[in-house]
Amino acid sequence: TLFRPGLPPEALFTIRVPFTIGEHAHPEKLQSTLLSQLHDVLDTIHTKGFQHNYFKSNNKKIVKVLCVCASPWYVSKTKKVSVSNPKPFFITKAFLEDVLSKEVDVFTQELLDGAHGDEFKTGVSVMEKTVVDAKINGYSIENPIGQTTNSCDITLYLGVHSTEITKAINDQILKFFSVGAQSILWHSFPLVAYRALQNIFPHENDYLLCDVTGEVTDITKVTGGVVRETVSFPSGKFFLVRKLMKTLSLPAEVAQSFLHLW
Repeated sequence: TLFRPGLPPEALFTIRVPFTIGEHAHPEKLQSTLLSQLHDVLDTIHTKGFQHNYFKSNNKKIVKVLCVCASPWYVSKTKKVSVSNPKPFFITKAFLEDVLSKEVDVFTQELLDGAHGDEFKTGVSVMEKTVVDAKINGYSIENPIGQTTNSCDITLYLGVHSTEITKAINDQILKFFSVGAQSILWHSFPLVAYRALQNIFPHENDYLLCDVTGEVTDITKVTGGVVRETVSFPSGKFFLVRKLMKTLSLPAEVAQSFLHLW
C-alpha cells in the first residue's frame, strides 16, 4: 500500500491465500501451515507486487510492514484502572507509562501461570498497550496528559502473542524485504477493526464486532465507544464447511460454494 501526504492510501498489490480445509481440525499443524503459506505470499509480493507501474520509476523498497493477528495468534485483555487521591495530582506521560507497564507485567504473569502457559513458554511479546478511554473526575477526556485531578479512570487494551511466532514471522519477512525489525509493526485484529470503525462510523458507540476466521470466532463488545471485552470460541467458517461435507457427503470445494450462497 502506498501512502502519500494529502492523498488517500493506494493499494498497489493484494493477495489472499486461504487455509486448506481438512476433514478434521489439526491445531498442532496451524503454525507450520501459516509459515508455509506466508512464505508463498511474501514470495508472490516480492516477484509480482514489484511489477506495478509505480516501481518502474521508484525504488523497489518496503518501508514498513504491518502484521495484524487474528485468533488464535494473540491474546487480549481490556482492563480498567482507577487512581484516586484526596490531594490533586498531575497526570504525566511517565505516570501513564508506569500504569501501562505494571498492567502488562500482571497480564503476562497471568498468561504464564494460567491456561496459556504452554503457548507462551518461549516468551510473551507485547503488541499493544493502548489507552482506549480516560476519565478525569468522572468526565471522559481524549488526552489526560497534563491534567490535574483527584481521580482518574483509565481503560487499557492489552494485546500480546508468543515470542516464538513473532520471531518466526519476522524471519520470514526479513528473507524477502530489507526492513529493520523495528519497522515490522504488530497489532491484534479487534483493535485495528475498532479504530477503523471509529473513523467510518463515528456516531456508533454500542455494537458487537464479529471476526469469523477459519477455526475460531472472536466477538468484541464495544459500549460507550470503548472496547470492553473480547471472547473467542473454537468454531469458525471451517466448522460449518465440515458440517456440510459430512451431512451432504460433499468435497470441501463444493461445501464452501454452498456456504457462500448463503
